[in-house]
Amino acid sequence: MSVVKSVDVTRCNLAVSSRFKKSKPKMADELTSLLNASPYVDVHMERLADGQANQRRVSLYIESEAIEGTPVMECEWIGNGLEVSHFYITKKRLQLGNNRHMHMKMAFDRKGLVSTEMTLTLYRIIQSLPIASDRSEYVKKRISSWESYLHVMERNADVERLEIGIRGARLSPDFRKITFELHKLPNGFDKYYKKSAVKLVETNQSLGNVVQVQMGKRTIDVELGKDLQEKARTGKWRVPVNGKLAFDNVAEMAQINRLKDGFKRLENGWAVNPNLEKLLFEKRPTVRKGKVPEDLTFKQNLNEFQRQAVEGAISAQDLYVIQGPPGTGKTTVISEICLQNARAGLRTLVASQSNLAVDNALGRLLANKDIRILRVGRTESIEEEGKKFIEENVGQYWKDHTLKEVSTQFEARKQREAELEAEWTANEWAYEQTGPLLQQAEAAVEA
Repeated sequence: MSVVKSVDVTRCNLAVSSRFKKSKPKMADELTSLLNASPYVDVHMERLADGQANQRRVSLYIESEAIEGTPVMECEWIGNGLEVSHFYITKKRLQLGNNRHMHMKMAFDRKGLVSTEMTLTLYRIIQSLPIASDRSEYVKKRISSWESYLHVMERNADVERLEIGIRGARLSPDFRKITFELHKLPNGFDKYYKKSAVKLVETNQSLGNVVQVQMGKRTIDVELGKDLQEKARTGKWRVPVNGKLAFDNVAEMAQINRLKDGFKRLENGWAVNPNLEKLLFEKRPTVRKGKVPEDLTFKQNLNEFQRQAVEGAISAQDLYVIQGPPGTGKTTVISEICLQNARAGLRTLVASQSNLAVDNALGRLLANKDIRILRVGRTESIEEEGKKFIEENVGQYWKDHTLKEVSTQFEARKQREAELEAEWTANEWAYEQTGPLLQQAEAAVEA
């Protein structure tokens, strides 16, 4: 017995304009063949601007595996359905399904037999759609100031790779930074390279990023990557006092390009969250204070503001933003949120544009046996302490960790058993010693 799967299909009366049939007879025949190939088609409907008050024009982008490109029907509402005014097939298959499209399955009736009720339903759907071009233009205007700021960032970051010789270097007492004395600092270095990545030319080893420039002294401060900090602290890495440093803004340019791509996707309706445009530009989101668990106890020693941040994050139903300058304990708060979520049986995704930021948060969680960590990212960019948690290593790490934990508990139990045995023996000996004294006392009482 065959099973017919029920599919929600919107039926629509469809006509093809005589003008299009006369001017493009071959394309009209292709459209007929396409529609006859299946009882219904998957379409993505986009509303078009036509200069009229009710805006009755739409484009229907059709999903078809049999055609290399994407078939597109440009239609106009004619009262009892749609009329095709133009049909074409794109050379390349288009990406479909943005936030301004309505995805639906449609069956087209070219005899005009679709009911009035269903026809009105389709008309209401069309009227509910945003006009795609108007919406894109609106978003483009709203983000224009952000894009202008990005252009400034791009202009400052788009510089050539620069190599400068080292005169001397000294490591900070906390092993976090190196101050390099350089042979020269070209004009504009403090403007164009003040956050650049730094490598040793001879070994191509990444050192970190520039955090301070003193043009008059021809010195720069470089904050070391965490792995180099640890190696310097343990004497496994020596500070380079000669050779050359290479400076470039490749990482910053990559970040800027990602932001530009994000703006373009937002403008064209491809934001992952379809409500993002309204949240950013129109509707002020409703702020509701969540309920904090009554049995909440903090795992770390937090100040009042950190406790408020953790409480707000774990009680929020959707989005909670925490802002603070460096040194205010944001990483501590992140780790506490992870601990609280683990306690509640939840999972936490910690993401950042910086691998170091993720690894810093990770470092606060390593000692807690209740946390199971999986580190995702490019292995070569992950700090040493985080590499044990990448996918290919994490299984062995937790196997070794569990074995160590069980062995420790087993040894502790054996030791406790020995202590209890010794206490039992001591108690028996004490009982034997006090037995005669007890008998003498009882005899004295009877006398």
